[in-house]
Amino acid sequence: MLHKKITWLAPFLIVLLMIPFIMSFDDAISAPWLVMSSFGIDEIAPLIMILVAATFFSSEFKQRTILTMLAKTPSRKDVYLAKLTVVGLCDVAIHGFAIIMTLILNYALPKFRLDLFKPYLYHQSLLTNVLTMTLVDILVTMFLVSILFLISCSITENAVVLAISLGVFFMGQIVPPGIQFLPQQFSTGSVGIH
Repeated sequence: MLHKKITWLAPFLIVLLMIPFIMSFDDAISAPWLVMSSFGIDEIAPLIMILVAATFFSSEFKQRTILTMLAKTPSRKDVYLAKLTVVGLCDVAIHGFAIIMTLILNYALPKFRLDLFKPYLYHQSLLTNVLTMTLVDILVTMFLVSILFLISCSITENAVVLAISLGVFFMGQIVPPGIQFLPQQFSTGSVGIH
């Protein structure tokens, strides 16, 4: 997996895609939320992991290297689990890089410089909220990657797997109008389209 170009481009993509999140939030109320979300990594990481995993899994099936491994290994489960473990470690590395970038940007940018140990949501420090949100995001991203892996087992064409996986990701972004995830202090008022 390390020989794939997308794996090495992922950190640059993270920094590049964090910039719009940094530029779009200017008020003091949204700054802690932006730091808590690691400058939008909850939106960025699934996209990057879909690109990385789709390239990884589809090339394995397209080049038939996984079929060779499956034929030579007594347990197919071990081969599939090893592939998911490698992608999972890549996911953890991407999120680890995002946390490091969050800490650097939090202290480097003058409009942030938030105290990470000050209580924020749920009577926990901002740092605890960052780590909790990162853990949840890792689990959600791995769920998406698992779906992508199942699709890759059926369809060997990388473009089709990528399109279906991105469709699943963006369909998950649609939230019904009555559901409110943000605390009241971040609510914009009415929810829904008028």
